Amino acid sequence: MSKEAYYFSHDANARQDPKISALMSVYGAEGYGWYWILVEMLREQSDYALDKQGKYTFNALAMQMHCTRDAAEKFVHDCIEEFELFDTDGVKFWSNSLLRRMAMREEISQKRKKAAEKRWSKQEKDTNVMQMHSTSNADGMQGKEKKVKEKKEKEIKVNKNKYADYVSMAQEEYEKLVEQFGETGANERIVNLNLYKGSKGVSYKNDYLTILAWERKNSKEQKKSIFNQGEESKKRQEVIKPLTTEEQERMSLWEEELPF
Repeated sequence: MSKEAYYFSHDANARQDPKISALMSVYGAEGYGWYWILVEMLREQSDYALDKQGKYTFNALAMQMHCTRDAAEKFVHDCIEEFELFDTDGVKFWSNSLLRRMAMREEISQKRKKAAEKRWSKQEKDTNVMQMHSTSNADGMQGKEKKVKEKKEKEIKVNKNKYADYVSMAQEEYEKLVEQFGETGANERIVNLNLYKGSKGVSYKNDYLTILAWERKNSKEQKKSIFNQGEESKKRQEVIKPLTTEEQERMSLWEEELPF
């Protein structure tokens, strides 16, 4: 089994979801563990669904959950009917959240595959063209094609992940936000940008730089009254790290799009 064979994304704050909170209010931490055992089992199925009517279905689930058959059956029932964490057609049950995550992962995988095929096809074509040129200008052509190849490879490597309905950014960019503001702070800024974009119907070329631009604007406004805001304001100024030269150059191209 490959390392990524049964991978699926799992939100770090999943326990704070209202439906999960409702489940935990009844079943406690044990129920939280049971829920993720079932989600992992769903992920292992080719159609991401588990049989609900099999004679020994709940015996098998109970063995994985380390509980009785009746407890397993009641828990699945409550997850469907009470907490709405699973859905069913009467024959099988599944997680709509898992289906969305796996569809997104498959879409990203297909895009990467097509991009790689296109890149290698272009490289093969460029190689054939280069072989037809004379030796006198071969070095010049190789230098040009190398730059094109490096640019294409750089573009392919910058794959953006979706962190909210309207907010996407590269994994490296998200990690920079977490480094600057902490995981909670980074997620709060993503939620704020998501709400703004969703309500206004606007879009930006780079959501990561948009968040940094908003922070810089807020920082400038707070500097005007820093002596009246006390130590809390000073701490906020220290959190925002200076931009790199590359980010400053990209930021200058961004501010025309910002809503202020």
